[in-house]
Amino acid sequence: METRQDSESGLWSNSDDVTRTARALHDQLRISDQDWHCFRAQPRRRAAELLASALLQVIRNGRLADAAELTEQGLRWLQGEVKDSGCSRH
Repeated sequence: METRQDSESGLWSNSDDVTRTARALHDQLRISDQDWHCFRAQPRRRAAELLASALLQVIRNGRLADAAELTEQGLRWLQGEVKDSGCSRH
C-alpha cells in the first residue's frame, strides 16, 4: 500500500518554497466555474491546469496514482481525445 510519507519526502532542501511556487502556478492555471465557458474550447488551457495539479501532487507527496491520472488526463486533452461535453445547465 502506498503512503503519503515515503523516502522521497525530503527531495528539495527548500521544500516550502517549492510547494508555494507550485501552488501559485496551480492557482494561476486553475479554471474556475465562471471561467469554464471562456476556456472550455482551449485544450491547452485545461491540460495545463491538470498538469499543474499533477506536479503539485508529486511535490506534496500525494498519491502517485493520482498524479499519474492527472497527467494522463492532461495528455488526453492535448491529444484531442477529450473535449468539453458542454454545460448541462444550458
